Amino acid sequence: MEPDAYRQFADFEEKHWWFRARRRIFFHLLDEMLPRDRALDVLDVGCGAGGLLRRLERYGRARGLEPYREISIIAGERTGLPLMCASAYDIPLRDDSQDLVCLFDTLEHIPDEARALREIHRIVKPGGVAFFSVPAYQFLWSNNDQVAHHCRRYTRGRLSRSLCSAGFAPDRL
Repeated sequence: MEPDAYRQFADFEEKHWWFRARRRIFFHLLDEMLPRDRALDVLDVGCGAGGLLRRLERYGRARGLEPYREISIIAGERTGLPLMCASAYDIPLRDDSQDLVCLFDTLEHIPDEARALREIHRIVKPGGVAFFSVPAYQFLWSNNDQVAHHCRRYTRGRLSRSLCSAGFAPDRL
């Protein structure tokens, strides 16, 4: 998407019922999974314009990773949080440094998912959480997927195999 389109989409995403309901589900699940007794190191991979990144701050030290410079600038302006303009293939963080790594509808955009998943596994602390949301079922593929530059859709089995191949032990799918 073009930067202006990201700004418009970010405004739309903030108010539309679909995205509001989706946020409630994501954060309900995260609230159930995460410890609340300490501040966590949190990374939002593919943070886009930062709508969900801003909300991750409630868990601790949140920062975003976005591969497109123009979009990372928008996210920084909107959130005031630290942003890294980098690829999911080469995340500029230490091994085992993140308590929570989120990919909210990001994995389907990454051509080499195996490489990105190995890199994400590298930075998640032992006992940490990697949280993924992905579009379901290839048979639902539509023009919207092409416009959004999706590479694939997922079944539970496909996602589980991809995560296991990268070293994750999926807890909930």
